[in-house]
Amino acid sequence: RGSELPAPPGSRARTGGECDGHVTSLAVHARHRRRGVARGLMAAVHKAMAPDVATARLHVRCSNAQALQLYAGLGYDVIDVVQGYYHDGEAAYLMAANVRKLAAEEEAREAAVGLVA
Repeated sequence: RGSELPAPPGSRARTGGECDGHVTSLAVHARHRRRGVARGLMAAVHKAMAPDVATARLHVRCSNAQALQLYAGLGYDVIDVVQGYYHDGEAAYLMAANVRKLAAEEEAREAAVGLVA
């Protein structure tokens, strides 16, 4: 059932144009936290999504203060609360951000670092 297979990266064949993206999961081993790994991974996700995706969405446990702080710091806003989202019944915040804006900001930061170095 080929119509259910994802389109190749960079392809607009399946959607006919722009689409929304969803970050399903992001995890960093405890020994590597607080070192910018998650922020770097998200920057790579934004860069990869930017050509075809206008808005990225993700869900975060309401109790996960560190993740909420990370995503808010990246430019994500809470747009909804989804009650009972997780298997244990906990609610999730649905967050969204403008991927192109985030990718452009990261590109500008990288360029500025290159100029300083």
